[in-house]
Amino acid sequence: IGTVCGYDLKPRQMSDFQKDALRQITSTVMRLIHLRKVDLDQKKYKGIFNLSQDLLCILSKDGYLKEFNPAIWQLLDTTREELLVREFSNWIHPDDIDIYQKLIQHSEEAEILTRLNFRLKKSTGDYVTIQWSCYFDAQLSIIVVSGLDITESLSHQSELEAAVIRANDAVEMKDQFLSDMSHEIRTPLASIVGFNELLSTSQLS
Repeated sequence: IGTVCGYDLKPRQMSDFQKDALRQITSTVMRLIHLRKVDLDQKKYKGIFNLSQDLLCILSKDGYLKEFNPAIWQLLDTTREELLVREFSNWIHPDDIDIYQKLIQHSEEAEILTRLNFRLKKSTGDYVTIQWSCYFDAQLSIIVVSGLDITESLSHQSELEAAVIRANDAVEMKDQFLSDMSHEIRTPLASIVGFNELLSTSQLS
């Protein structure tokens, strides 16, 4: 934005027309300054938006993605164009549709929902489990969504739970073995001890 300066050697009184023109010029300049600031802010946040490893998107209340970062189409191994033209529910596991519907329906009742887990289908046919947090903007009629891929952590958790079960089974087997061995050893030992006592108290001929 440039500036224009005008001056006169003789002081003059501004006419109403000149005052109105000056007000319009000032208003236009301030509007341009505001738009430039907004544009700079959008570019700054767009960079953060695109670089985020989390899944970030803006979802309309009719179930279509309006905007999203590259992390989503990279995770699903698809294209931006395909995500835009298909309703988001097409990517969701059939067993998790109820959870997704809860997200859409609660946009009328709550501002924030967290820890909603549902699975998304990749182009390979595999599913990934995403934990979602959602913010509802009633004024713009949109749902701002952030998702974290927890597939690997759930897999580790399942493996840990399976290892704990196997360890508990091993402990039970060990206890049972020791109990059986104790019984099996105690019975012949009792006979040996009794026979030894009999020998020590009897006169041998």
